[in-house]
Amino acid sequence: MIDYYINTTGKVPEFLSNVTSSKRTIKKSYLLNYLFKGISREYDAYEKDIAVLNVFFDTTTVMTFNSESQQTWIDYFSSVGGALGLCIGLSVITVVELFWLCCRLCHVVMIDPNRVVPF
Repeated sequence: MIDYYINTTGKVPEFLSNVTSSKRTIKKSYLLNYLFKGISREYDAYEKDIAVLNVFFDTTTVMTFNSESQQTWIDYFSSVGGALGLCIGLSVITVVELFWLCCRLCHVVMIDPNRVVPF
């Protein structure tokens, strides 16, 4: 592994710089002593801890998924307007009329509060 890192990156990672040997020792415990009598406490980590997995695909085609917005802003505002119109009977004309009525009331109150204007 050290040769591999030197050939590919030019330097050895810190976690590999302290490794001196692939020999490892099994920790002592009562359960291991009872279950595995006569087994050596030392083993070669290079032989027992490393696995190789080869994955082969039958085709070279890969399915990809794209995430796109289903609604544009126009679709969103149309949906909101339709829901408001259906549920509470609110339309764009009603909103404009309410705005016009509020402006007219504010105008009458600010200019001549004693005058009553019929709507």
